[in-house]
Amino acid sequence: YTCSIGARELHTVSSWKSVLEQLASLDPAEFDAANLSDEELRQFIPLAQLGINRLTAAQTFAVAAGEAREAHAADGMVSMKTWLTGHCRLGNREAAGLVQAGRRLRVLPTLADAYAAGAVTPAHVGVVTGAVTPARIAKAAEQGIDLDRTDQILTGAARALGPEDTAQAVRRWVAGIDPDGVLDDAAGLPRVFRLSRSAGGRTYLSRH
Repeated sequence: YTCSIGARELHTVSSWKSVLEQLASLDPAEFDAANLSDEELRQFIPLAQLGINRLTAAQTFAVAAGEAREAHAADGMVSMKTWLTGHCRLGNREAAGLVQAGRRLRVLPTLADAYAAGAVTPAHVGVVTGAVTPARIAKAAEQGIDLDRTDQILTGAARALGPEDTAQAVRRWVAGIDPDGVLDDAAGLPRVFRLSRSAGGRTYLSRH
């Protein structure tokens, strides 16, 4: 294989553009009962989810690579999160989750491989990467809990279970490492309480 890295990257981008163009050409009317049978619909829907999983995984890996190389700086953005909100019009929480998943999948290769294969959904990945914080990884290492084994166990749960049940498995892992939740991403951050009044005169207290 003699193709240069630059040409390989161009080929990859070109391939993705071709795929996206094909997706954009899909006509919603094609899914009408007159065009597709029930069996064809049952076959298509899981295939569509598989494609969503793989495409979102590819985006996540690209975000991780872009952040590591500070690709966002060329556009004057201070972080990949702000770049995503500006260029992809993502919400702050969604952009932050994408960046976080990209960072943490680097140390969870089994989960990353399952994601790339489309075997787990973005929701599964968000549940796991949201809980496996750097502080918890360090604490687990102190307790002799192997990260590779944790990666395998949580990925196995994600492959076999829905996101909600996977979250239960993740919570059991967290309970053994950080029962008080002091190693959560949000731990130690200041809480802001706000009062707001609705048009109907009701007063609401919210925490941010």
